[in-house]
Amino acid sequence: MQKNIHQTIADCCLKHFNGLPRAKKPKENEWTVLSCIVKQEFCNFQVVALGTGTKCIGRTKMCAKGTILNDSHAEIICRRAFLRYLYGEMGKTTSIFNFDRNKQRHYLKPNIYFHFFTTHVPCGDAAIFEKQTVDDNFGDVIEDEQFDHLQKRLKTERGVIFRTGAKSFTESIKCDLKCRESDYHSIGIVRTKPDQNTPFDEDALKRALYDRLGTVSLSFPFERHILQCGQANINFPFGKSEEKQPSPDSILWFSIGNDGFLEVAVDGKKQGTTKKNMHSVKAQLKICKLQIFNAFITKLDECNIRLCSDVENKNLTYIAAKNVCKGYNDNWRNLKDSFGVWTSKQSTLLDFTV
Repeated sequence: MQKNIHQTIADCCLKHFNGLPRAKKPKENEWTVLSCIVKQEFCNFQVVALGTGTKCIGRTKMCAKGTILNDSHAEIICRRAFLRYLYGEMGKTTSIFNFDRNKQRHYLKPNIYFHFFTTHVPCGDAAIFEKQTVDDNFGDVIEDEQFDHLQKRLKTERGVIFRTGAKSFTESIKCDLKCRESDYHSIGIVRTKPDQNTPFDEDALKRALYDRLGTVSLSFPFERHILQCGQANINFPFGKSEEKQPSPDSILWFSIGNDGFLEVAVDGKKQGTTKKNMHSVKAQLKICKLQIFNAFITKLDECNIRLCSDVENKNLTYIAAKNVCKGYNDNWRNLKDSFGVWTSKQSTLLDFTV
């Protein structure tokens, strides 16, 4: 990969973010994380999905109907916005896909690549690494025997572990696993790092996203990719600092039509949601489970694809539709076996229809 491609991608993302309406962005005394997915077609780069955010809603606020966005971390919002972009491309006259009607599959056209950009390393394993010098002061130094089982994995000669966050190891692991490695290894996204002022260790990042998978193998069409990681020099105006508070809002944007689609999320709902319409469609974000599932079912019908011979698509539950994808589920189980810790969703949160 060209040496300056990381800078090109970072500049493309920051330019796109700067072009969003000022009223949708954090306040001057707030910080957030920005994540983008960039489409590369030959020498042309275009942001196709964007997300900002730092928060999750509490377990008690989760909805069994799929109408609330549970996780508003930037990389998760970006990934879900990317799904909406992909659904929007299916069936277009000029699309990134070729559709094979016999196999009922969409295939990405040649010479199209996707890159992932974020202004901060993922919390968890990617943010745990040895301090480079005694002057480094990016975060807390952890020397806690309570987590010996984890420190054995990360043991260094100096015995000092550097973390960019303030959460306990156990919570960091949960957070780190939200953006799954399978998403990177199935489509070959390149993850790039933007700001030179952001703590960044390439070995820690590769360990978090790739090396810790061990020797696990994936079956077709999934495959393991050697991730190319890099860092660029930009100035993100809403980067984290001690003087700022985390923004309570999240921005989501994805490419569709001429101008794209833009929303602001607050507590898993659209910004401006009132008590009166709290449980109506008006309050639902385009990237909540229910809306994404509805877009998926719509695309199935447009392509004349029926997931189950004995059940109409519209009557399928969310979890039933996911279970139909046997190849994906088999590979996903193989990946999860590579980890000692994993969080699972309650089945009651997945049992809904459109």
